[in-house]
Amino acid sequence: MATKELKYQFKVSEDGKEIKIVNRKGFENDMRNLFKGQTVIGVFRKPRKLRSTQQNSYYFGCCVPEVLEGLLEAGFEASSLNIEVVHDMLRHKFLTEDLPSPEFSGEYISITKSTTELTTTEFMSYIDAIQKWSMEFLNHYIPSPSEQKEIYLL
Repeated sequence: MATKELKYQFKVSEDGKEIKIVNRKGFENDMRNLFKGQTVIGVFRKPRKLRSTQQNSYYFGCCVPEVLEGLLEAGFEASSLNIEVVHDMLRHKFLTEDLPSPEFSGEYISITKSTTELTTTEFMSYIDAIQKWSMEFLNHYIPSPSEQKEIYLL
């Protein structure tokens, strides 16, 4: 069953005395329709600036294809590689965290973040890690967004 989740913005005044719900009627209607007769938990956080469209375009238009090219040059099997496979491989390599069990039993579970959850700063760190790894492991340079790659046609 899908998790029922609402996302609404709240505005707190400078002096902290007033709290306003942006689109209060929509919020109240959604609460009634989705959670009628249930107890719910509200979680509040500051909004985060998620990865930009430009970052996403650079990642899928340059970084991932460059890693794919580096893997092929290193001798990895072409039939098992494509953009999605390389994207998943990079996510698992750089965005996986081990979470300890709450019982302190020494057990861990591994979770892998989605790139859609990353802030602009986290996404740049992710790209930096990929660029460094590509140079060290594949000996393949990934140009930065401000650079152009030379292509030689024979």
